[in-house]
Amino acid sequence: MWLLCTGLLGLTAISHSPAANAQTTLRVLQMNLCNSGLAGCYEGGRSINEAYSRITGQRPDIVTLNEICSQDVARLWEAMASVWPGQVGDATIGKTFAFAPAWNGNTNQSYKCANGDEFGNGIIWHSPDPTGLRMSGRYANQDSGAEKRSWQCVQILPNGPYACVTHLSAASESVALAQCNELMSHVVTMTSGVLPAIVGGDFNLEYDTADPENVQRCVPARYYRKGDGDVQHFI
Repeated sequence: MWLLCTGLLGLTAISHSPAANAQTTLRVLQMNLCNSGLAGCYEGGRSINEAYSRITGQRPDIVTLNEICSQDVARLWEAMASVWPGQVGDATIGKTFAFAPAWNGNTNQSYKCANGDEFGNGIIWHSPDPTGLRMSGRYANQDSGAEKRSWQCVQILPNGPYACVTHLSAASESVALAQCNELMSHVVTMTSGVLPAIVGGDFNLEYDTADPENVQRCVPARYYRKGDGDVQHFI
């Protein structure tokens, strides 16, 4: 499952424009790759090759990734490097990818893929300066299942904007909505309500005004949401 969204945001930090409030087009790509090796939707790792092709074909500025193994994020960073040479960092100053594992409540360790890698959420971006802040965490609100959900945020440049990725509870829409509100509260705090931010992921919530767990209920003031007509969204 994948979702590409293109929009205009006030992202002077990556526009390289001299105008104080210039706007630029930001292309963001969201993919749930189902690549743990444990779920019924797993297809022998083929989703990683497809994701690589999506990145090189779409040339996104930001890629948010769910249900992925940690080493796969590093592999897909290579796709970003191929389309944004010189804009993805290096081993000395850091590379423009980050990963946040889910937590296994049964083992009290990070959740693992079938191959032993950590399992969770990844984010890849391009930037001339990959040294911005990186923050991650696990939700206080969790369902009763073993997999405890997490989030990851990065500052694309040291002075903003921010980009975040998450995968919310699949077992309970009420928990998923609580997690969504929890994350957006973090985002508003991190950005001081001023810097731009974008959150992508599999929210396991639909846009449905008749549903008390409508995903729109976690969209803060001054933010907007775009989705795939199902459960993947950008805020």
